Amino acid sequence: MIKIFPFIFIVLWSSAFITTKPIIDNSDPFAALAFRFALVALGFFLFSIYSKQKVLVSKKNFFESFF
Repeated sequence: MIKIFPFIFIVLWSSAFITTKPIIDNSDPFAALAFRFALVALGFFLFSIYSKQKVLVSKKNFFESFF
């Protein structure tokens, strides 16, 4: 699995360069960034399910992560 990480990084990094022109022409930069973050969050969620890692956390740990 570790051997595929550089490939994933390259795909995610290059997606910004590939989508820059359509984003500038057709949408708000915030919307484009939110869309990319949503895709990455979905990817991490699917990876956590695949690797059988715990996704949910307690409320205490969730709020402590912000302070």
